[in-house]
Amino acid sequence: IIDDAEGNPKIEVTDIIQAPQWGELVRMVNDVRESIPDIPEIKYYDTELKELAEHIEEVRNNILSFDKFSKPFI
Repeated sequence: IIDDAEGNPKIEVTDIIQAPQWGELVRMVNDVRESIPDIPEIKYYDTELKELAEHIEEVRNNILSFDKFSKPFI
């Protein structure tokens, strides 16, 4: 209700769209929450990559050592 300058009720405003009941609102919020996919935890692979690089370097060194001994004598 909106009053005029003298304080008398002048206009009454009525909502055309009714607000949902609290139970329905909570259900709608929960539905939205369930539709949001889980975000996987960020995993760091620094340790695994370092170990892999060390293994590659070891294999590379073994190949170079093998090449020195595998050449035929002329």
